[in-house]
Amino acid sequence: NAENWLNITKDDNISSVSVVGAGGTIYSSGQLIPENEVLTITVAPKENYTIKTLTVNGNPFTNGGTITVQTAINIVAESE
Repeated sequence: NAENWLNITKDDNISSVSVVGAGGTIYSSGQLIPENEVLTITVAPKENYTIKTLTVNGNPFTNGGTITVQTAINIVAESE
């Protein structure tokens, strides 16, 4: 099995990037995530900012959407 590490990159005007598994487990950047775990990814920008881009593994991602872990997860959130 591949090692499914979580990596979160965000700019200073993103308040939080929440990554929660189906059972309610909260994951942080640098953690190993079990294969086939279903993650809900939610980004909160700081006040007066909006989300410019949100990608997961280089692909556009809908804020609040879910993804099933099959590989490492790289989240990038940018504000404007």
